Amino acid sequence: METKSEKFQRLAEARVTKAISTLRSISKLSNRNHYDYSEDEVRRVFQALKKELESARSSFDVALNQETKKRFRLGSKANGK
Repeated sequence: METKSEKFQRLAEARVTKAISTLRSISKLSNRNHYDYSEDEVRRVFQALKKELESARSSFDVALNQETKKRFRLGSKANGK
């Protein structure tokens, strides 16, 4: 049976690979032979992407912070041993 860590790794690899592929596809829109766009449109595209990336990162930060506050522990795990 797949552990939570293994599931995270499998899904993260697949989803990040897909996201990178999609970002590369977005970069193809820069070809002026095929597309016409303004500097403002480009700025808005990248603002939206940056906002979503920051939101995703924030979700991880919140989850990690909650995990460290979840419980008090004595012993080797608490002391880094």
